Amino acid sequence: MRFRLGGVSIRISFFFCLLLSLLILFDNGTIFAAFWMVCAHESAHLFAMKLCGVPLKEVSLEPFGILIKKEEISLGFARRLCIIFAGCFANFLLAGGCFLIGFLANNPLLLKLFFINLGIAVINLLPITGLDGGQAFLEIISRLKKDKDAVAIGKTVSATLCVILFVIGIIICVKVRLNPSLCLLSFFLLVQTFTGGLNKN
Repeated sequence: MRFRLGGVSIRISFFFCLLLSLLILFDNGTIFAAFWMVCAHESAHLFAMKLCGVPLKEVSLEPFGILIKKEEISLGFARRLCIIFAGCFANFLLAGGCFLIGFLANNPLLLKLFFINLGIAVINLLPITGLDGGQAFLEIISRLKKDKDAVAIGKTVSATLCVILFVIGIIICVKVRLNPSLCLLSFFLLVQTFTGGLNKN
């Protein structure tokens, strides 16, 4: 499905619709809520791009993220960081609102959304390839090192953190409960690190 919104072409893939349908039918509500909090995160990036004057060509909603086609323009360091951290900022704002209202109204659902938003924001701040923190780390280190050296440092830091997260995931599975989500996430991010996921634009 494709339509235009504010001069930007919006494409919704079949698999995105399929995933959304499966979440509505089979999820108990937690993953579905997390899905929309991730959407809010990505929407904040788009909003920041518009505020910073980045011309958007197409936004494609895919099962595992949002693909953005934009015109390549020169942006200052501060604007680039603003775009990168916009998603985490939105999740922190949502977390604060959910905690305040959930605490005052004694609403368990809003308190659950507080932890979901907080988790999304904190995970994305890690300097790992494919996450906002990884992009920000590369932007910062590139001001101190040559692009090639910065990418090498970024990959080393990313791979190290992925291995640490994977070990923590295994410990959680063994000691607490059989939930492999952290292991799967760290493995996916590790693959991204070594398949060219970290590049200096």
